[in-house]
Amino acid sequence: MPSDLRKINAKECVGCRICELVCSLKHYGVINPQRARIRVYRLEEWDEIETCRHCKKPKCVEACPTGALEIVEDRVVLDREKCNLCGACIEACPFPGALRIFDNELLKCDLCGGEPECVTHCPSGALTLRAVTAAAAAENTEI
Repeated sequence: MPSDLRKINAKECVGCRICELVCSLKHYGVINPQRARIRVYRLEEWDEIETCRHCKKPKCVEACPTGALEIVEDRVVLDREKCNLCGACIEACPFPGALRIFDNELLKCDLCGGEPECVTHCPSGALTLRAVTAAAAAENTEI
Protein backbone atom coordinates (compact mmCIF):
# COMPACT_ATOMS: atom_id res chain seq x y z
CA MET A 1 0.00 0.00 0.00
CA PRO A 2 1.21 3.51 -0.63
CA SER A 3 2.13 5.54 2.40
CA ASP A 4 0.58 8.74 1.15
CA LEU A 5 -3.14 8.11 1.41
CA ARG A 6 -5.28 10.46 3.41
CA LYS A 7 -6.67 9.70 6.79
CA ILE A 8 -9.97 11.44 7.31
CA ASN A 9 -10.82 12.32 10.89
CA ALA A 10 -14.14 14.14 10.63
CA LYS A 11 -14.25 14.68 14.40
CA GLU A 12 -11.34 17.11 14.01
CA CYS A 13 -12.97 19.00 11.14
CA VAL A 14 -13.91 22.59 12.05
CA GLY A 15 -15.96 23.15 8.90
CA CYS A 16 -13.69 25.85 7.45
CA ARG A 17 -13.87 24.22 3.99
CA ILE A 18 -10.35 25.35 3.14
CA CYS A 19 -9.87 21.88 1.64
CA GLU A 20 -12.57 22.60 -0.94
CA LEU A 21 -11.05 25.96 -1.84
CA VAL A 22 -7.48 24.72 -2.32
CA CYS A 23 -8.71 21.69 -4.27
CA SER A 24 -10.59 23.78 -6.80
CA LEU A 25 -7.70 26.23 -7.02
CA LYS A 26 -5.20 23.42 -7.64
CA HIS A 27 -7.24 21.69 -10.34
CA TYR A 28 -9.05 24.57 -12.05
CA GLY A 29 -7.25 27.76 -11.05
CA VAL A 30 -10.42 29.13 -9.44
CA ILE A 31 -11.80 29.23 -5.93
CA ASN A 32 -15.07 27.39 -6.39
CA PRO A 33 -16.15 24.75 -3.86
CA GLN A 34 -18.53 23.24 -6.42
CA ARG A 35 -15.47 22.18 -8.44
CA ALA A 36 -13.73 20.61 -5.43
CA ARG A 37 -13.05 16.89 -5.39
CA ILE A 38 -13.53 16.92 -1.63
CA ARG A 39 -16.71 18.06 0.09
CA VAL A 40 -17.52 19.09 3.64
CA TYR A 41 -21.12 18.68 4.77
CA ARG A 42 -22.45 20.08 8.02
CA LEU A 43 -24.51 17.54 9.90
CA GLU A 44 -26.34 18.24 13.16
CA GLU A 45 -23.35 18.31 15.48
CA TRP A 46 -20.34 17.62 13.29
CA ASP A 47 -18.95 17.96 9.79
CA GLU A 48 -18.68 15.07 7.36
CA ILE A 49 -15.86 14.95 4.81
CA GLU A 50 -16.52 13.16 1.55
CA THR A 51 -13.90 12.32 -1.05
CA CYS A 52 -12.59 9.27 -2.86
CA ARG A 53 -10.97 6.89 -0.42
CA HIS A 54 -9.03 4.92 -3.03
CA CYS A 55 -10.48 1.64 -1.75
CA LYS A 56 -8.54 -1.58 -2.09
CA LYS A 57 -11.54 -3.28 -3.72
CA PRO A 58 -13.32 -0.32 -5.30
CA LYS A 59 -16.90 -0.91 -6.31
CA CYS A 60 -16.69 2.08 -8.66
CA VAL A 61 -14.01 0.36 -10.77
CA GLU A 62 -16.11 -2.80 -11.01
CA ALA A 63 -19.19 -0.80 -12.03
CA CYS A 64 -17.53 1.35 -14.71
CA PRO A 65 -18.67 0.03 -18.12
CA THR A 66 -15.99 1.89 -20.11
CA GLY A 67 -12.90 1.11 -18.05
CA ALA A 68 -12.44 4.80 -17.22
CA LEU A 69 -11.64 3.91 -13.62
CA GLU A 70 -8.77 1.57 -12.86
CA ILE A 71 -6.38 0.75 -10.05
CA VAL A 72 -2.88 2.10 -10.59
CA GLU A 73 -0.31 1.72 -7.79
CA ASP A 74 -3.06 1.10 -5.21
CA ARG A 75 -4.99 4.21 -6.23
CA VAL A 76 -8.23 4.56 -8.16
CA VAL A 77 -7.36 6.58 -11.25
CA LEU A 78 -9.77 8.19 -13.71
CA ASP A 79 -9.13 8.31 -17.45
CA ARG A 80 -11.33 11.27 -18.38
CA GLU A 81 -11.25 10.42 -22.09
CA LYS A 82 -12.90 7.04 -21.44
CA CYS A 83 -15.53 8.39 -19.03
CA ASN A 84 -19.02 8.72 -20.53
CA LEU A 85 -20.55 10.27 -17.37
CA CYS A 86 -23.03 7.40 -16.99
CA GLY A 87 -22.89 7.62 -13.19
CA ALA A 88 -22.47 3.88 -12.58
CA CYS A 89 -19.44 4.59 -10.39
CA ILE A 90 -21.41 7.08 -8.29
CA GLU A 91 -24.19 4.56 -7.73
CA ALA A 92 -21.74 1.80 -6.81
CA CYS A 93 -19.60 3.82 -4.39
CA PRO A 94 -20.50 3.18 -0.73
CA PHE A 95 -19.40 6.72 0.22
CA PRO A 96 -22.10 9.24 -0.81
CA GLY A 97 -20.56 12.35 -2.30
CA ALA A 98 -17.13 10.82 -2.93
CA LEU A 99 -17.74 10.93 -6.69
CA ARG A 100 -20.01 13.37 -8.44
CA ILE A 101 -20.68 14.99 -11.77
CA PHE A 102 -20.44 18.76 -12.10
CA ASP A 103 -20.44 20.79 -15.29
CA ASN A 104 -20.21 17.65 -17.49
CA GLU A 105 -17.19 16.27 -15.65
CA LEU A 106 -16.75 13.48 -13.13
CA LEU A 107 -15.09 14.92 -10.05
CA LYS A 108 -12.87 12.35 -8.35
CA CYS A 109 -9.90 12.91 -6.07
CA ASP A 110 -6.50 12.21 -7.61
CA LEU A 111 -4.54 12.97 -4.41
CA CYS A 112 -2.98 15.87 -6.35
CA GLY A 113 -0.43 13.48 -7.77
CA GLY A 114 0.87 12.56 -4.31
CA GLU A 115 0.90 15.94 -2.54
CA PRO A 116 -2.75 16.54 -1.59
CA GLU A 117 -3.40 20.26 -1.16
CA CYS A 118 -6.28 19.50 1.21
CA VAL A 119 -3.87 17.84 3.63
CA THR A 120 -1.25 20.56 3.30
CA HIS A 121 -3.73 23.31 4.15
CA CYS A 122 -6.03 21.62 6.70
CA PRO A 123 -5.69 23.79 9.83
CA SER A 124 -7.27 21.32 12.26
CA GLY A 125 -5.56 18.07 11.33
CA ALA A 126 -8.79 16.47 10.09
CA LEU A 127 -6.91 15.42 6.95
CA THR A 128 -3.51 13.81 7.32
CA LEU A 129 -1.25 11.49 5.37
CA ARG A 130 -0.50 8.08 6.76
CA ALA A 131 0.48 4.58 5.91
CA VAL A 132 -2.67 2.59 5.30
CA THR A 133 -2.93 -0.76 7.01
CA ALA A 134 -4.11 -3.73 4.99
CA ALA A 135 -7.02 -4.22 7.40
CA ALA A 136 -8.24 -0.63 6.97
CA ALA A 137 -7.91 -0.84 3.21
CA ALA A 138 -9.82 -4.13 3.07
CA GLU A 139 -12.66 -2.59 5.07
CA ASN A 140 -12.57 0.65 3.04
CA THR A 141 -12.36 2.61 6.30
CA GLU A 142 -10.29 5.65 7.17
CA ILE A 143 -8.74 5.77 3.74
